[in-house]
Amino acid sequence: MFKRLPLVLSALFVLVTVSVALSADVDPQSLPGEYSGTFTASFLPQSSWEDRAELTIKEVNGNVVSGAVYLATSVINPVLNKDLPFRGTLVGNTITVQWKQSVLTMTINGKIITGTIVGRYTTNFTVQKR
Repeated sequence: MFKRLPLVLSALFVLVTVSVALSADVDPQSLPGEYSGTFTASFLPQSSWEDRAELTIKEVNGNVVSGAVYLATSVINPVLNKDLPFRGTLVGNTITVQWKQSVLTMTINGKIITGTIVGRYTTNFTVQKR
């Protein structure tokens, strides 16, 4: 049993190192700017589509990030085709926003941000800094 201990400890070290690297801190001052990409929305199990997503990060103050998400689509929906302002918390490489009836989670990986809005419906987006 003790012969395998170094192997187990090595594997544990690699797992911890990888998880720390994946959640590495982001330079908050690199975030402000304009991002563009696409989103996929699922409003019903049989109804989903892809369209244009825009993200503006206006300000970072400490770990508080503010801006707006814009999901542009030809599908008529009262939530889409307008700025969705947010004020969220940055921890590591993740920004979390709590709205009244939904949660926005954004993960930063260099100049690419992936986001998920979960509420009554689910919307996923990927945007890249311009």
